[in-house]
Amino acid sequence: IMTDEVAVLISCEITTNEFFQEVVAEKGVEILCQKGSISQNEFFSGGRQGLKPSFKLVVATCDYSGEEELEFHGKRYVVYRTYESGDYSELYCTEKKNKK
Repeated sequence: IMTDEVAVLISCEITTNEFFQEVVAEKGVEILCQKGSISQNEFFSGGRQGLKPSFKLVVATCDYSGEEELEFHGKRYVVYRTYESGDYSELYCTEKKNKK
């Protein structure tokens, strides 16, 4: 598999400051990946769940640690489903909705 793209996996870390308030800090890790299309079946299956599947990213399984969000080409996405196949994992992504 040719990994010719870069994505940033985003994880959140909760710490406590000097006032004993919880502080959420995001941490991003760049990984190499390959962008792929989703199948028609995946698109309709996601639609039934209220999702709008965008694409899948194929990444090295050792690079993925269960992160639920990622940034790809300057946009934020949610990983709504994963599929592990040996050395590689598929991350199925949908565009993150902004909170209003």
